[in-house]
Amino acid sequence: TKSKAPAALASSRQNPQSATPTAAPARRSPLDPRRPAMDRIHVTVRARPLPPEDAQSSPWRISGNAVALTAQPSIRFEFDRIFGEDCHTADVYGARTKHIVDSAVQGFNGTVFAYGQTNSGKTYTMRGSANEPGIIPLAVHDLFRTIQQHMDREFLVRMSYMEIYNEEINDLLVPEHRKLQIHENYERGIYVAGLSEEIVTCPEQVLKFVSFGESHRHIGETNMNVYSSRSHTIFRMVIESRDKADDSDTDSCDAVRVSVLNLVDLAGSERAAKTGAEGVRLKEGSHINKSLMTLGTVIKKLSEGIKGQG
Repeated sequence: TKSKAPAALASSRQNPQSATPTAAPARRSPLDPRRPAMDRIHVTVRARPLPPEDAQSSPWRISGNAVALTAQPSIRFEFDRIFGEDCHTADVYGARTKHIVDSAVQGFNGTVFAYGQTNSGKTYTMRGSANEPGIIPLAVHDLFRTIQQHMDREFLVRMSYMEIYNEEINDLLVPEHRKLQIHENYERGIYVAGLSEEIVTCPEQVLKFVSFGESHRHIGETNMNVYSSRSHTIFRMVIESRDKADDSDTDSCDAVRVSVLNLVDLAGSERAAKTGAEGVRLKEGSHINKSLMTLGTVIKKLSEGIKGQG
């Protein structure tokens, strides 16, 4: 079936790493609207303009912030926000992502990812075009603009860019670094061994690295999309900061504040019967669907709260 609103942006914000632990109330699902906004998962849908023939046959309709079946209005799916076909990427960015970027500068971890079927406009929303910048360039410019407003702190910003292709992690900034492994230790937590990081000082430098990385991303042609993303990409910015007035205060637990901003462009779910995938494309589609199903399982476990996690 064709959906009138096939692509979604999910975003979350978490407490800063440097924050002092405090007693917490009973956990609520990250999807629960009653949960504090700083650690909720927000889901925003952007409707892709459909060709006239598809618009006429679509079984779905948008009503407020819900998508419902035309024939059975009782079957509906509620979201935090739905944007219509005529919206601009800047509108989508301003609704939720801008707040997450501002919070990242203040020391909160945040993640935004685009999810949807193939050819639904995810990469366009995240990367954009020369005439309409996407979430990533808007976030990068906003991040450095916000940093300049915090005159009382000094910042160090690092970035990395990776893809997950056929369940293998590749470094898009250093293309020869392939099949990287995930590790975990006490000091660094979970990390990708061998993934390069670049120290960056301005938006232009960051976007130049992003453009270089995109040129090495796996893409391919299918019946549904001439330039179909065949991998998931994770654009990651690590923001470190400290108070300029505390240079000599070594006892401060907030001497260095570290936060991470992740902007993720997921490859789209697909059916081989529609994409006409064969051989390599079929293998890619199988891995894409498998990883998206796993992501869905993780989100479902989180939405069930602590009792449903395993």
